[in-house]
Amino acid sequence: MGRWVGLCLLLILAVPVTAASTTIIALDDTPKRILDQGELSLLIDPTREMTLAEATQAWQQGRFRPLPGNLGLGYRPDAVWLHFTITNPADKTQSRWVEIAVPYLDDIRLYHRGPAGQVVQRQAGDRLPQSQKELDYRAHAFKLDLQPGTHQLFLRLQTSSSLSAVVILWQPDAFDKHLRSSYLVLGLYFSLLSTVLLFNLVSWVVARRRVFLVYSGYLFLNALQWAAINGLVSEFVFPEQPLLANLLLGVTLSLAGALAFFFFILILELKRYHPFIYRFSQFGVAASLVTALATPLGHYQTFAPLLLMIAIVASFTMPWPIVRLWRTGVLWSRLLAVAYGAYGVLLIWNIFGTLALIPFDSWNIPIGMTSNLFHVLLLHFAIMLHYRRAEDERKQALETAKQAQQAVLLEKGFRQEQGQLLSMLSHELKNPLATVRLTLDAMTSVAGDEPRRQRIERALSGLDNIIERCSQANRLDQGLLQGQVVPVSVEELLADLVAASHAAARLSITGLDRQLTLHTDPQLLFIVLHNLVENALKYSPKGAPVTIAISRQPGSDDRPGLRWQISNPLAPGLAPPDPERLFDKFYRGDKAQGKSGSGLGLYLARGIADTLDADLSYRPEPDRVHFQLWIPLTSASTS
Repeated sequence: MGRWVGLCLLLILAVPVTAASTTIIALDDTPKRILDQGELSLLIDPTREMTLAEATQAWQQGRFRPLPGNLGLGYRPDAVWLHFTITNPADKTQSRWVEIAVPYLDDIRLYHRGPAGQVVQRQAGDRLPQSQKELDYRAHAFKLDLQPGTHQLFLRLQTSSSLSAVVILWQPDAFDKHLRSSYLVLGLYFSLLSTVLLFNLVSWVVARRRVFLVYSGYLFLNALQWAAINGLVSEFVFPEQPLLANLLLGVTLSLAGALAFFFFILILELKRYHPFIYRFSQFGVAASLVTALATPLGHYQTFAPLLLMIAIVASFTMPWPIVRLWRTGVLWSRLLAVAYGAYGVLLIWNIFGTLALIPFDSWNIPIGMTSNLFHVLLLHFAIMLHYRRAEDERKQALETAKQAQQAVLLEKGFRQEQGQLLSMLSHELKNPLATVRLTLDAMTSVAGDEPRRQRIERALSGLDNIIERCSQANRLDQGLLQGQVVPVSVEELLADLVAASHAAARLSITGLDRQLTLHTDPQLLFIVLHNLVENALKYSPKGAPVTIAISRQPGSDDRPGLRWQISNPLAPGLAPPDPERLFDKFYRGDKAQGKSGSGLGLYLARGIADTLDADLSYRPEPDRVHFQLWIPLTSASTS
């Protein structure tokens, strides 16, 4: 499979198919020269068994093809031969370093044919222990002492990774400066990654948020991956175990891919907002793990290009999360969008070069590292902003909950004091009211002023009613109104309602057989119906009838029950009360302030209805109102 992938990628590179002369390199004062301007010619060896003699013959026969840039063939198992020519026009020997600046090439052979025709063979590659390399260096380099004249150089390259190479010709002083500066830059790079990694580990220990742990794991594997790509693992971690270093590159790249997919699932909330991308990312996690398992078995070169293609497809889904994050207008979301977008663009460039979908150049690895660094810094900052804001919101919520709890306690204390006050007033006012009634009876029996006595009696009855309703409301608030289920005759209940009404003649009762029996608390049901009837009488025109309609009707749960509908026309000038506030405690309509009342009747009716497992509702019309009370025929406690 790798052979076919490599063939396709080679076609994409469009290597010329006709023989042409390559540029001969004449030594001058140039400190650094990248051989990407036609200095190299290429021959692919699918058999991987071609000898130097065969390669030389192929070059003489013109079978080498000029390479217009750097070598970049993607993942393929073939061996390749590169040829270039150097001339030393000076009359003295000049030294140069030839660097193959791709550390992960497995096997590198340099064949140097000098002006006298002698051939010197040298070897490098990441399958060699560090102690056997000509230079203790993270990449691969050969020092050439070039005598005056023409030098023919053949490079044979083979790898289990991406078959790419950048060949650079250095002057010795420039190469020494390059070594020092490159290690300095890499040291700063990995120091920064380590700092962000430690910070996220500490954040996970403190906050115990999974995203910090996942991100820390991703950073760790990502740092190992780039360290392996840059040859630092071979140089410092496993200098004498090259196979382990080579294996670590494939495994860390695969596992870092798995954690990258998983991390973005979490931080972008893909499952919630982008289900399709979430499922594809899950597939990416699985493919990464399969590649990690296949690497020790020697199949990395087969699975790696497939994994990178999955990463390319995943990158094309980035616009949807980016647009969503940007539209929130939140700073951390926009930072995340920028980091994610920049990471995706630079990563695509790196992957395209690795797969040879675009020409491979010396910037390919630095671009990949830059994409990583760019997104690490912005992404880390975005995550910190997000979770700091979330922590502030959590603290604010806890403070709000604490204040709400204190308010509830204060409200509870206030209600208890209010209940105690109402109980005291109810008890203390009953005796004086009884005394007033006795005195009133004695005075009116002597004076004979019956109309005045009736007015005073109505006022006293109203005061009695207010005191009783306040007491009932207090008991309801404290949960002390508990019903006792007994058989209740509908006929007797209606008779009690009529007897207790101050305008019984205005009541019109229609409906079913009155011999029906309910199972509920008679006193509590009476309070509900009495309050509804008195409310209807109070707010209807003088002399207007109030209708009590009784009918069988199943409840919302299909239980059999009775519906009591109390209807009355509205008095002139009165508007239907606000349905949202009608059953609130102490609520009275704007036009009802001229009528006596406590604002507790309907509040009590709704609360007691709930206690009786009944349902009380209100339906207004422009000039008429209807209250409906549904109550089950059999109480839940008796069923």
